[in-house]
Amino acid sequence: MVEGNKRPDHFHLTSKRKGYLRFHTDEIRELVWSLDSFQYKCKGRIIPFVIKFFHKFFQYNSYWQQMLSCLSELDCLCSLSRFAREVKQNLFFSPDIFFLPDENKM
Repeated sequence: MVEGNKRPDHFHLTSKRKGYLRFHTDEIRELVWSLDSFQYKCKGRIIPFVIKFFHKFFQYNSYWQQMLSCLSELDCLCSLSRFAREVKQNLFFSPDIFFLPDENKM
């Protein structure tokens, strides 16, 4: 531990912990301040992009929902097919697929 006059004058104490002291120099303080300032500016510039991104995403929400629905059905059918192939008994499994009428065509 640096105590008393052993510490250089341009070192500024920032925190203490049992057996440890943390120092910053004026240069480090300036660099930390400029980094904080830069991060704040970056956050301010990213926010409009994020807003546009989510707006675009929610514009096509119905397409995403349809895609997820199709993928979940496909996943289910693939799982059933895989299960049928792995069954050790000579049972025959095949899913019955029923097509629902399209509401838009009515």
